[in-house]
Amino acid sequence: MLILNPDLYSKRHVQWYYFRVSNMETTPIYTFHIVNFEKSKSLYSKGLQPLLYSEHEARATGVGWRRVGWNMSYTQSRVNYPPHMSPLRSYFTLTWSMRFYHHGDTCYLAHCYPYPLSALYTLLGKIEEDSERSKYIQREELCRTLAGNPCPLLTVTEFTGEEEEGRKKRGVVVTARVHPGETNSSWMMEGLILFLTSNSPHSHALRKSFVFKLVPMLNPDGVVVGNYRTSLAGVDLNRVFRTPVTAAFPTIFHTKKMMNSFQQEREVCIYVDLHGHSRKHNVFMYGCHTPKADHTQFLYERLLPFLLSEQAADMFCLESCKFAVQRCKESTGRVVTWRSGVPNSFTLEATFCGSNLGPNRYGMSL
Repeated sequence: MLILNPDLYSKRHVQWYYFRVSNMETTPIYTFHIVNFEKSKSLYSKGLQPLLYSEHEARATGVGWRRVGWNMSYTQSRVNYPPHMSPLRSYFTLTWSMRFYHHGDTCYLAHCYPYPLSALYTLLGKIEEDSERSKYIQREELCRTLAGNPCPLLTVTEFTGEEEEGRKKRGVVVTARVHPGETNSSWMMEGLILFLTSNSPHSHALRKSFVFKLVPMLNPDGVVVGNYRTSLAGVDLNRVFRTPVTAAFPTIFHTKKMMNSFQQEREVCIYVDLHGHSRKHNVFMYGCHTPKADHTQFLYERLLPFLLSEQAADMFCLESCKFAVQRCKESTGRVVTWRSGVPNSFTLEATFCGSNLGPNRYGMSL
């Protein structure tokens, strides 16, 4: 039986895990029970399995993370919340069985493919050492976090040196990893960085037309301490965009400041904040909606998700997209940026599980 710690300086946000197992035997079947998940619904009830990394297999065969486990169940737990929190509310238990295949191995089990802060530094270091990719990217320090970690800001475009031509380009801003447990957002960001700095014709066309501002990790401190949702201050940073306090939420304060400055120098047409989703399959978007919008405005606010569904019909689900501005989301990056005048402002959600679309449904993990 395993009991997970809540986020640091918080009593909540218990929904992910990443732990080590060693000194195992190969004969027995091991059954794990994680007894204090918070959410009542999970993709573990719809096919999601834990991830395993075996040091022995990695050395012998090069195989890294893979899905494992059978007899999966996600049910209401016998463990209740503490009386001072929610005395009548129960946690939920994740159970699975598995076998280890190498005596004395050291293995790691995880909710999603890990992506530590060091992985981001390694990626950026390799790009800067690449004579081709480095021509299209500039890296600077947006700010320092509460713990003193640098928060990188990347600019990607064709750096022509002609100031007038550069000012004509429209701007795109993409952020990721505001919720540290949503590691798939970092994997999407890595894919975006590698694509935009590549020599493909599509990448070249995008760099000629746009200036991309990328903040790959909005919550480095939360990543370092192993939080699921909050920062080192114990706060969900995606709820403070409207009035971020620089001393408490420096990455959000400086991201918003950067975006305001970016909007003053050019038209910023798209903002996307990358996230992971624990209860739905596929990739989808949350957008904003103008009340009493005319037909043209109504369609324009849905155009980018529609195009993605056409280009990636086996992964992107238009039916799962929602376009609304709820009161509880008023201080999210998506809504605050939309209200600042960026017409295409979205949260892009990628499942922790896989796709249930097309002929290869359930055969893909994101």
